[in-house]
Amino acid sequence: MTESARTRLTGPIRSVGVVYREHSDELLGIIDRLLSWASRHGISTNVEEEAGRTPGRGLDLSETPVDLMIALGGDGTFLRAARLTVGTQTPVLGVNLGRLGFLTAFPDERLEEGLDEVIGGGAFLEQRYRLHARIEADGQLVGESFYALNDVVVHTQGAARVTPISIEIGEGPDIETPGAFEPVGSFAADGVIV
Repeated sequence: MTESARTRLTGPIRSVGVVYREHSDELLGIIDRLLSWASRHGISTNVEEEAGRTPGRGLDLSETPVDLMIALGGDGTFLRAARLTVGTQTPVLGVNLGRLGFLTAFPDERLEEGLDEVIGGGAFLEQRYRLHARIEADGQLVGESFYALNDVVVHTQGAARVTPISIEIGEGPDIETPGAFEPVGSFAADGVIV
């Protein structure tokens, strides 16, 4: 993204949602630091329970919207936070907790400094495309359609075996409309990464 295409994150930020990688003593200290920082700045917090491991226990932004989603972890946590914000305009801020963090903004050692920068108007939004995918077998939808930020991986279950795969592409809200997309190609493979 070029410098001119970047937009500044404008506030005010009055509430934040927090998702995290895993429950640990280190993480509890980081969450305590985040809660203290938020309290000092008059920002309400909504911290997920069970690190998103229990169905129905993640943050529901339709019930409790937030101005900013904070992902404490690595890229996997960031991607999970991005899934939670689908259908909203909520920006996601990644704080790296030591593993891979290509999508994260800064490490946990800079938590308070980085958050001060964000609420002070020093953060920029980086717009990302989302993939909206659906899987069909014999013309029938398999499971539900879903969104992805980085990639979609489709493969056969169990042992690797070759299966026929066709890919179509398009944009807009017509993903549920058969024939609304342009064929890319058909091939036999044991999986595909888009």
